[in-house]
Amino acid sequence: MTICVSPMKHRTKTVHEHKMAKSNTITHKTRRAMLELATDLAEFAARCPCIQTKRRINKAVSFARKTYGYSDDQKQEEVLAKIRNGAGTVRDIEMETGMSAESVREALNNLERGRRLRRTRLSYGAGRGKPQFLYEIVDFGENVELRTPKN
Repeated sequence: MTICVSPMKHRTKTVHEHKMAKSNTITHKTRRAMLELATDLAEFAARCPCIQTKRRINKAVSFARKTYGYSDDQKQEEVLAKIRNGAGTVRDIEMETGMSAESVREALNNLERGRRLRRTRLSYGAGRGKPQFLYEIVDFGENVELRTPKN
C-alpha cells in the first residue's frame, strides 16, 4: 500500500483517500447506490442475532448515510443546477436527480421562500388533477412577487 503525507494535516493518507479528496464530487448515481446499499445493510443488521455485529454494521450504515446523504443545502444546490440546465417541473427534477418527489418539493419550497425561485402554474385546460408548476431561477436584483394559484 502506497501512502502520502498531506501537507495540510499531520495524518497519513492512503493513495485512495488522497484521490478521493482531490475529486471530492459525488455523482447522483453513486449517491443513490450508496444510500440504497445503506438501507439494505440496515435491514440486514435488523435481522442479525449478534449484537456486536449489528453495532458494527450500523456504524457502516451511519457512515454511508452521513457521507452520501444530502444536506438541505446540497439538495437545494442540486435542484438549482438541474433548473439551470432546463428541468422545470418537480417530475423533471426528480428524474434528473434521483431524489424523491417529496425531497424535490421540500427543496423547491425552501428556494422559493428564499426568493431564489419563482413558480408559474401551468394550465392544461379545465381538467381536474394536481396542478403542475414551472420553476424558474430568479435573477438577483429582480423584484419578484411570489405567485400562488388562486383556487
